[in-house]
Amino acid sequence: MTNGDLTVTRIKSAFTEASALLNVESSDLLQRLGVDEAWWLAHDEASASSLVSLLIPAPKTKKGFRVLPVQENFDQGNPSRTDAEGLARIGNTIFIAGSGFLNSKNQMDRRRAFVVRFDESEVITDQRECTIRTEHLDLSTVLLEHINNALAQQSIATLDASPKVQAMLSDIDRAGTRVIQQPTNVEGIAISGTSLLVGLRWPVAASGRPLLAELHDAAKLLTAENWVAEPLGSIPITMHEVDCDSASKNRPSGFRALSVDRSGTVHAIVGSTDRDLAEDDLKRAPFVHLRLDPRLDRGQAIQTFEGFRKVEALAPRRNGDWIYALDDEDAIVILSTTTEQ
Repeated sequence: MTNGDLTVTRIKSAFTEASALLNVESSDLLQRLGVDEAWWLAHDEASASSLVSLLIPAPKTKKGFRVLPVQENFDQGNPSRTDAEGLARIGNTIFIAGSGFLNSKNQMDRRRAFVVRFDESEVITDQRECTIRTEHLDLSTVLLEHINNALAQQSIATLDASPKVQAMLSDIDRAGTRVIQQPTNVEGIAISGTSLLVGLRWPVAASGRPLLAELHDAAKLLTAENWVAEPLGSIPITMHEVDCDSASKNRPSGFRALSVDRSGTVHAIVGSTDRDLAEDDLKRAPFVHLRLDPRLDRGQAIQTFEGFRKVEALAPRRNGDWIYALDDEDAIVILSTTTEQ
């Protein structure tokens, strides 16, 4: 474990509040971009037309980056969406997931409960911007309900929310019906084999440990030609309470990002739950990069982030280093590790 050398790159951009990173795998797209590696970058609180951008190494410096804007062509209208928090891929298909979380007034916000997919091999690009053609799936909280039901069925006790959030639980949604048993915040997704992994910032286990949902064989549904949300509720699901040294009952820790390296190993950022979710007198957990074991129930810390807050994205580099992104309201902030020569 290290809090070793981290290079900080701050990029002024119309795209801010980074929330997820995913490696570009298309050799054709990389060739057209003129680089040997690049990353899709998701944005928290972004508008419907700017859920993602492209992060590209700057050609004139070994450590710098630039951001390439991405525009979307929608298959079905222009759906209202915000709060993109997760990126994953199956082959050429890229998935963007919303948080499904509450808005600033602690109300259920359906604009945040979505998954978007697009084909990386069909991206149109030049040196100024690129365009993707997206398909939008309105989850209508099906995924959130399924996770809540799995927690109850598997008898996983969760930490009590703060009085402010508990008061919200008695509210009803805009349609006049109860949507979920408790607020559920998705902060990362990943594909491991044929399973969809969903990292939760909230709820967390009563032990203070972060919770990971594993939806078995979800890849078949995610890549189906006819894309509907309802079957998500019938997919077998396992909830993992991830043991890590940085989390405890008095210092609860939730997932902030997920990634899979080239060997298939699952990596995560865990850290403070934030936003008054837990009781006010609880301590803030540190942000830590974990490597998860194959059973997904234990995480080994391989990078800490002393002095940095809201580390919300991670992705591997070709040389074995890692890059991370911060949720910053004014710029794109990238942290990168450096391998000793």
